[in-house]
Amino acid sequence: AIWDKSFLAYLEEHMEQILARDIAVLEHVVAVSAAIKVEVVENDERESDLRRILNFGHTLGHAIERHQRVLHGEAVSMGMILAAKLSNRLGLLPSSEVQVLQKILASAGLPVDMTLDPDELFLNIRKDKKKSGEELHFVLLDGTGKAIIKTRALKELKSIVHDLC
Repeated sequence: AIWDKSFLAYLEEHMEQILARDIAVLEHVVAVSAAIKVEVVENDERESDLRRILNFGHTLGHAIERHQRVLHGEAVSMGMILAAKLSNRLGLLPSSEVQVLQKILASAGLPVDMTLDPDELFLNIRKDKKKSGEELHFVLLDGTGKAIIKTRALKELKSIVHDLC
């Protein structure tokens, strides 16, 4: 979702084989995933903004993880959906692409629907270790395959969290 739209399509098309643990498909998925991470890190050796895109779904995911008793991967899945919905709300990502991401994650057996207390979630977002003063950096999608970093004031986030929940 953050780097390669065609790879996301591959995951969607091959989810059945991934879940069946088809070795050839899994090797391809791992190789492409590792190559994406290497490319991102090589393009940001000094750890400036680009490397942050590897945390897509984590800011909200960590808040969800503290809010509910779910596994880290489950929380990140929900965080990815909320980040995609936030991207949509900001006019960056079409609804149809949010739905594709939801479909892929759901078909992988990951949660995409959640019932969250927005006030509790916001309190947990405020505790994020990556916040800068009263601002928080979010990894959003400017279309599938293109992650961007947007900074949002915490006070603005409170109403957004209420809308997303």
